[in-house]
Amino acid sequence: MSAFVKAEDELRGKRAACVASMIEQLVEAEGEPVEWSVMCDTAGMDHHGQLMPAMHALELVGAIVRYEYTDDGGTRSKPAFALAEGVEVES
Repeated sequence: MSAFVKAEDELRGKRAACVASMIEQLVEAEGEPVEWSVMCDTAGMDHHGQLMPAMHALELVGAIVRYEYTDDGGTRSKPAFALAEGVEVES
């Protein structure tokens, strides 16, 4: 087996760009929750469910906090996310 070498190139592709956009949105929100649908639309993601696993991973490692909300008159909860307190993102 060959030795592992750290990849030096940047992540590329639409999904990587969308995740980067979502993280940027969370940083700009300064700890305030951002609605999932707003983050996806702003990032240009057509199918919102495709990136939810990335958000679960960030939540599991303590980088973000998940919130829930309902629209006025609605009964179904929807997710929103915020950057966890004390998390710093390198630019």
